[in-house]
Amino acid sequence: MNLNQKTCSGCNECCKGWLIGNAFESKFSPFNPCKYLQNSSCSIYSERPDVCKGFNCEWLINSDMPESLKPSIVNTIVIPKFFHNQKYLVFLPSTEMLLTTTLMKWANEQYQSGKSFIVLYNNGYRLIRGPDSFVDYASRKYPKYYNVLLYQRS
Repeated sequence: MNLNQKTCSGCNECCKGWLIGNAFESKFSPFNPCKYLQNSSCSIYSERPDVCKGFNCEWLINSDMPESLKPSIVNTIVIPKFFHNQKYLVFLPSTEMLLTTTLMKWANEQYQSGKSFIVLYNNGYRLIRGPDSFVDYASRKYPKYYNVLLYQRS
């Protein structure tokens, strides 16, 4: 499956507050979802802001990530980032919930195969996997507890 075969249809996890920006003078951020998210879809999709147009979660761009891990199914958005040209993935659940076993297994496979370093929050706590330099970087960038992450981003 390539990028063109996966769609956001039925998913709005990023609109629920993991993107930070504004749409027509209306700010959105964690704990402040986009006001244009109506009936589980974007009411201004054709005129959505650049921050929305340019965002692709890992599920959308990674053909190896199965349909069963779509953010709307697992209530977790996986955001791709880079550290010194090495990809890393940030796993952000919608709440302080446990990640699904399937998602945890997939995250571990990404790390074990050398495809990605990992920052994930599970049951409110942060887990970082990668070399020492990455762990040091991520430890400073991402707070230890999920509720602190939510507080800092609001």
